[in-house]
Amino acid sequence: MRSTYALVLILVISLHISACANHPPQESAEIGWATAISGKADVYGDDSRREINDPSVSDEARLLGRSIPMVLNVRQVFDYGEEEVRFTPLTMSNKYQSEIGAPLCAEEPFSSQPAPGYCTAFLIAPDLVATAGHCVNGHTRCAQMGFAFGYAKTRPDKEAISVPRRDFYRCEQVVGRLYNRLEEEEVISSKEYWYDWAVLRLDRPVQDREPLTLAGEERIGLGQEISVIGHPAGLAMKYTTGVVMADDKERYINTSLDIYQGNSGSPAIDLQSGEVQGIAIRGSGGSSFEVTEAGCGLSKVCVDFGAPGCTGNHILRIDPIKAFIEEGVEVIERHRLAADDNQPGFSERFHFDEEGEVRFATVNINGRARDSRKIQVLLHHGEQSVTMMNHPYSLPYGRWTASSEAFSGANAEGEWRIEVIDEGGSEVFIEWTQVILGVLR
Repeated sequence: MRSTYALVLILVISLHISACANHPPQESAEIGWATAISGKADVYGDDSRREINDPSVSDEARLLGRSIPMVLNVRQVFDYGEEEVRFTPLTMSNKYQSEIGAPLCAEEPFSSQPAPGYCTAFLIAPDLVATAGHCVNGHTRCAQMGFAFGYAKTRPDKEAISVPRRDFYRCEQVVGRLYNRLEEEEVISSKEYWYDWAVLRLDRPVQDREPLTLAGEERIGLGQEISVIGHPAGLAMKYTTGVVMADDKERYINTSLDIYQGNSGSPAIDLQSGEVQGIAIRGSGGSSFEVTEAGCGLSKVCVDFGAPGCTGNHILRIDPIKAFIEEGVEVIERHRLAADDNQPGFSERFHFDEEGEVRFATVNINGRARDSRKIQVLLHHGEQSVTMMNHPYSLPYGRWTASSEAFSGANAEGEWRIEVIDEGGSEVFIEWTQVILGVLR
């Protein structure tokens, strides 16, 4: 074990990576803070990405960054020490080499930095974080998710590879999530994509960090500046700004923000008010890099907004998250191991004794199906039946999760029934089911 540690330590030193120091940002007379340059298809105009502790970043933005953790698969944890949690030294270049078939070029911004994360989240209550729905229950389920607060460079000449043990958290429960196209294609197009959000409970309340404030009724508008703080490509925390380019859709705004894969789940913030306006959710699609004649990858250049591959970066409006932090709302749940019957379809009943007005309902299912595109999941209560999942493209073996506000106003007391319908008639194997209700008491 010690020899393995020593070998990896040598590798870490060779990559010029050292642990994050617990002191204020410092300037060096010889080494300055690096900033990104114009680049990929999801970067518009001059690339504004900067380290969160770059002196050019405002104190207000740095304070907000304290409540924004990197999301990572716990397999990327190299060592759980008594004082700190250390992450893999895998660099951004290493990470993308398998995707594009070549390393990133040396001049590619941040390419030599460690990149252990895959998404971003932000604190909305002492023990709740919000993120993008596609960051949860795909390749990484709740039990595999870690959250590292304060993962950032504190000096320009030292890479971040760890956080204090007290700032590392695990996922305890998926309280709410919606990443499923319930509507027809033309309805989705009119609303600009489908919902993509999740609310997760951490394994303990977060200490010494304040939940971010969610925007109220006043929405950010066309032409206004908006900022994102997060972990592009799983890197140490970065800050970037952009402009709202379109605000005519119900669910999303379109922006010129300079963000990468890994920014998914980042809060999009109006710095004038300090309020979270939405969640970074998707970009123009495709790979962010192209291989040059030199045989290395560089970020694609996006010059004209609206051109092919330059269709903007979308921010989901924050509205669906508000129900989870509404004053007076209590979360209650029922769960059960399912009978091993391997029959087409599935049904499970739960009874709630608690009275109160339902604000949201979440269904969690652990199981598998031969063809998830032929699956529907319904939740029944009283005279009401709501489709929670409808022909999803892919439900891998593991946790299926969906939330709905369609039961809002109903009384929580009584029977709730999960029904799984397989229109293909094949076997559906369900191991475990759960109903979570947010109830105004």
